[in-house]
Amino acid sequence: MLLCRLGHFSVPKGRVDLAGGPRPNPIRPCGAENNAPPAPNRQLRPALAAGGKARKKLCKDGADSATNTDQSVSLGSPGFWGVAVMAARDRRADIMRAAEKLFTSRRYHEIALDDVVQEAKVGKGTIYRYFRNKEDLFFQTASSGFEELCEWIARKVPENGSFTEQLVGVCRSISEFFAKRRQLFRMMQSEEARMYWRRGEVRERWLQQHRKLVSAVGQIVQKGVREGRVRSDIPGEVLASFLLGMLRTRTRTLSDVPTGMRPAELVVDLFCHGAEKNLRDTPSDGTHVQE
Repeated sequence: MLLCRLGHFSVPKGRVDLAGGPRPNPIRPCGAENNAPPAPNRQLRPALAAGGKARKKLCKDGADSATNTDQSVSLGSPGFWGVAVMAARDRRADIMRAAEKLFTSRRYHEIALDDVVQEAKVGKGTIYRYFRNKEDLFFQTASSGFEELCEWIARKVPENGSFTEQLVGVCRSISEFFAKRRQLFRMMQSEEARMYWRRGEVRERWLQQHRKLVSAVGQIVQKGVREGRVRSDIPGEVLASFLLGMLRTRTRTLSDVPTGMRPAELVVDLFCHGAEKNLRDTPSDGTHVQE
């Protein structure tokens, strides 16, 4: 009976060991007599008693918990798993935001995973559930910036606007995004510099994300080509890359330049017409520039 109470096992009657006590062989789970099914686990009993329903519980690392105070959620229903997936996505996003925030005041090599754990308020095991290591965490955080930026452009740029309206819109949108997410911009710049020396799968993954942004801007440039506003002897995505380079320079190195010298319209004018002096301008010596 002691074995039965401690280990949930029973001993058939009539079997005795050498010491004169019951002989624990064969061992069968308690409740197995007369082919009865084994007793359910204590933690599952409330769920089974409630007809297979249980309150959703996500309690990894202590802080990763959510309680449904209004109603029970069926474990087999789409709603339960939808909540679980959403919680997982939110946890991953929390970790990435923590890494982005830490990058504000420190460089890559100065940040440890323990710092991210403390900032995100998660267990270290939770980080390894979504990211292989610190390098993978920072790579995913920086590369996600391309997707976020493409979504931002899609919301901000007028879909049916003219070529000039869309080009000014995309320049303004990208500038606003980087102004709001300066930490992310720094991370993207840092990762891009590291990817220059990398080869293989990681670099290809980075280039795939980068191409999404170039393609989004390239579609607007192609519209200018079709309207005869942009030269057609250079591929649209190459011109888009030049434009993105101008916007990066404007964000990174022209922060101390007066605001009046950094509007999106000026970037578009330089992109479309270059720095060549307008033919209507008159040189300082009073002579007119001939065509």
